[in-house]
Amino acid sequence: MAEQLGYFSQAKLNVKLVPIDSWSDSLRAYQAGQLDGFTNTLVETVQSQLQEAPPLKVLLLADYSNGADVIIARQAIAKMEDLKGKKVGCEVTGLGVVVLAKALAKHGMSITDVTLVNHEQLSGEAALRNGDIDAFVSYPPASVNLMGQAEFHSVFDSREIPGGILDVLVVSAQLLKSQPDFAAKMRAVWQRAYDYVQAHPDDAFARMAKQENISAKEFAASYQNDIHVYSTPEMQQRLKTPGWLDEEAKSICTLLNNVAQSQHRCDKLYSIYP
Repeated sequence: MAEQLGYFSQAKLNVKLVPIDSWSDSLRAYQAGQLDGFTNTLVETVQSQLQEAPPLKVLLLADYSNGADVIIARQAIAKMEDLKGKKVGCEVTGLGVVVLAKALAKHGMSITDVTLVNHEQLSGEAALRNGDIDAFVSYPPASVNLMGQAEFHSVFDSREIPGGILDVLVVSAQLLKSQPDFAAKMRAVWQRAYDYVQAHPDDAFARMAKQENISAKEFAASYQNDIHVYSTPEMQQRLKTPGWLDEEAKSICTLLNNVAQSQHRCDKLYSIYP
């Protein structure tokens, strides 16, 4: 939307947006020098560092999940505590296991209290239907499909951990070094786009929905109910705590190490906030 409204050119920013279907494809393009940055979750930002990608810096806290990430279980499992000893499907090397760990901690448990079963979204949906797993960490559209059936319900959603699951825009540390004013200009463009959504929601949602190939109504519902989008001042306020984002990254790294039984040096992660 910012591109369509001319905000980049007006800020004298030479920015080209490149649609890419997956984080892994974005990472490969970045490692090959074809991208200067990309959007992902903070979990994937940490994974990028662990895969020794050229240093990345978090330029924007874009939003946090506010209900979009859910744990879906059969009706017989009434609450999170009932998952103890059960088989839970999730993406065990990515976002899914982090959502699960935060959800369990919120309810006085840990990853060791459940049996992890690795599933991507499509396979996890099928496994839950077939009874191969007792619960599944999901998000739209798979979660929408499952929640539409009477036999399943949500025992957790990310509203319980506000700010816990972050979407971010990361860019090359080298880019910020070579263009010192890039970060401030991009954050100003972000704020202009944010303000436009507040002032002209119908037009804004229609523009952004077209990019996502969904209806404006569907886009508006997700924007308003499932995520919390940061304004630039709100984002900057959250980042005032020194080292907060780096500590969150180290926590994610430690969890991924424990699950994968790997030995990454989480204390050696370079700072991810410029």
